[in-house]
Amino acid sequence: MLMETIYNLMTLNLGWFIDLIFGNLFFSFGFLAMMYYFFEGKKLLRTTIVIALVLFAVSDFEKVTGFIIIVPAFLAIHYIAKLAVLKFAETVPALKKWMMVVNNLELIIAFFAFNLFLA
Repeated sequence: MLMETIYNLMTLNLGWFIDLIFGNLFFSFGFLAMMYYFFEGKKLLRTTIVIALVLFAVSDFEKVTGFIIIVPAFLAIHYIAKLAVLKFAETVPALKKWMMVVNNLELIIAFFAFNLFLA
């Protein structure tokens, strides 16, 4: 999905992006709401695009390597850990400006912990 997104961005295929957003309207607003909550409304569009690209990259990584990432057990661990880690990072002033990095590190650590201990 990431390569498809990059290809459509390079060819300026706006119709594909409109179809992607309106075809997944629930998730589009879900990402926007989540980014608004975690980043207090600052840099909303940028953070939403970065998180969406990270999810697209994870989807491509899953196809290339054969690892199955999007399973209920992993998602449960990931989302519970994400809420805890991001809420903690939100309260620490030094980590507040590094929220996107903390978010991505949490995903990587949860992925390796799940595959090492539970898969």
